[in-house]
Amino acid sequence: MTIATSPLTIEIEAPRELGSGQELDYVVTYHNTSPKLLSGVHLKILYPGEFTFLSANPAPENGQDDWLLGDLAPNQTGKIVVHGALNGNPNENKGIVALVGVIQNGTLEEYARAEQGTRIIMSPLAINQTVNDQTSLTVLPGDNLLYRLSYKNQGQIGLRQVVITQSIDTAFLDVSRLKLSSGAYDASQKKIFWRAADIPELAELTPGETGEITFTIPVLASFTLGQNDQKTIAIRSVATIDSPDIQTPLGQNKVIASNVMQVKLGALVGLTVLTSYDDERLRGSGPVPPVVGQETIYTLAVRLENSSNDLTESRVTMLLPSSVAYVGRPVPEDVALNWNERTHELSWDAGTLSPGKPKQFLFQVSITPNASQAGRSVVLVSKATFTGKERFTGRAITVARDQIDNAINTSFESAKDGTVRNP
Repeated sequence: MTIATSPLTIEIEAPRELGSGQELDYVVTYHNTSPKLLSGVHLKILYPGEFTFLSANPAPENGQDDWLLGDLAPNQTGKIVVHGALNGNPNENKGIVALVGVIQNGTLEEYARAEQGTRIIMSPLAINQTVNDQTSLTVLPGDNLLYRLSYKNQGQIGLRQVVITQSIDTAFLDVSRLKLSSGAYDASQKKIFWRAADIPELAELTPGETGEITFTIPVLASFTLGQNDQKTIAIRSVATIDSPDIQTPLGQNKVIASNVMQVKLGALVGLTVLTSYDDERLRGSGPVPPVVGQETIYTLAVRLENSSNDLTESRVTMLLPSSVAYVGRPVPEDVALNWNERTHELSWDAGTLSPGKPKQFLFQVSITPNASQAGRSVVLVSKATFTGKERFTGRAITVARDQIDNAINTSFESAKDGTVRNP
């Protein structure tokens, strides 16, 4: 069904019937039917319950359901293809709604809408999967993942030669440490197969019979920060179960039971604070190593990067000991800094931190050591803390770095001792 009001029309293509857990495409087509240019056009999709968003072309601007189409020329047409998986109960109708219009006072002024429904049909076989006994979770590099597949013959007859397949995206997984109690992994297809040779019960699965398969695989312990530019990372897996005894209805697709799951990979944040003296962008001054009673000015370079997913509300706070003076002279000059003299706290509002796009700035501090500090290095920053919020998962992130002293530790200048000397 399509409801259109000039000057925009919109339509949705969706499968009429689908087995629960199967993947599908929604194709949304929009059209400017007016003779005028339309500006600031937005399109929003309201997904049915139990729909799992996997991808879209083009990708949405906000979340998984909001597209900024911008300016549409007269008679211009475009389309959005959303790929996902849909679960539901037999004979349940799953409706999707698409809205198109312009934003007015923060809300969508609707010009047109379209609705479409998909009926869930029953497969004689059912399969579900969990990871670490959950159906939705966020993991970090190095975490171990326990996959559990549960299957059942929910039909009225026995089913022979059952085959279970697990497709899994291994880009961020350590396949060398995959542990299977049965079955075999095909690296070329990135699939695990289980047949009757592996699980004898699969030779004939009787009505009502159930079973369970488990395997483990860890997330890669590390990958280079700053080189990955994916906005969001999810480890996608698809479990399917099939038997040749399941017939294909005339004129319809065969209903193969499947289950899709996405494990979100949380962002790994890198916060570094390096002490330098000869940085050509902001040079220090005074004796190095420092001398009692004489001022030395050091440059500190603060750098932020992350492995995946946009981080919003990014903020770094640094506590300077009372013996350290804040000089400032930030590079770049327009960096959003706030210095609190009473608390000796420097804060940096870094905004949104995107993967593959590190942010950094320089500033200077000074020390004038006293006699009691002779023979020791000097702490310039007692603690540095990053806080932010992961847009993809909603997870709050905190990263802390302990003391940073005055030893020169950059890659572009020779190491210099920070031990204070007597004159």
